Amino acid sequence: MIKLHKYKPLWGLADPSPFAIKAMVLFKMAGVSYEEEFVDWEVAPRHKMPYVTTGNGEIIGDTSFIKNYLENEHSVDFTGGYDAKTLAIGFMAEKMCENHLYWIEISYRWGVAENFNKGPRHFFDDAPEAIREKIANEMFEKSKMARFAHGIGRFNYDEITEFGKQDVDALSNLLGDNNFILGNDICGFDAMVFAMLWGVSTDYFDSPLNDYVKSKTNLKNYLKRMKELYFPDFA
Repeated sequence: MIKLHKYKPLWGLADPSPFAIKAMVLFKMAGVSYEEEFVDWEVAPRHKMPYVTTGNGEIIGDTSFIKNYLENEHSVDFTGGYDAKTLAIGFMAEKMCENHLYWIEISYRWGVAENFNKGPRHFFDDAPEAIREKIANEMFEKSKMARFAHGIGRFNYDEITEFGKQDVDALSNLLGDNNFILGNDICGFDAMVFAMLWGVSTDYFDSPLNDYVKSKTNLKNYLKRMKELYFPDFA
């Protein structure tokens, strides 16, 4: 049995990581059975999750390579029947989510003290009590440094919110009246777009993007549609 190594349902989401949700959706789209197993950071390629352990023990990290594995080893077609130009647009939407909107989401979860204290800080609850606070505070600072290195951390939160709204507007305009991100047929790029929008719009954290996503009727309906398809317990 294939094992998908991830975290666990949290904050009203199937997983706190949009990349883990992306992987789950890809497996569900493919109709390939898998078991969920908690991430082992010592094994995780590049110390990142999610990753997959195949039936023969191969370890595959990064959702792009997991997607390639499903396509090559299980003959899955994620194109949705779209032509190369349309798929290129989907690819760019996916990468905007992964490399821009993701960092905006992280800015609110890890950079706003109230959100950090009710959310990510609890990742370290199992650490020895004597050093728990120290570890949590160090990770808070490391996240700040990572966001600064990325570039998003060099802006104030009004500016970050404006960037996020631009991303959401772009996704709403791309979706239009379609059922899915590229048209009325689902494709592999829906996995990341859905995962990212779900994470950004969770009510668990205080973020101006929560309500902004929900103000877009087409995105709100899109999230509902995808949850009903793949996560009915959350629909």
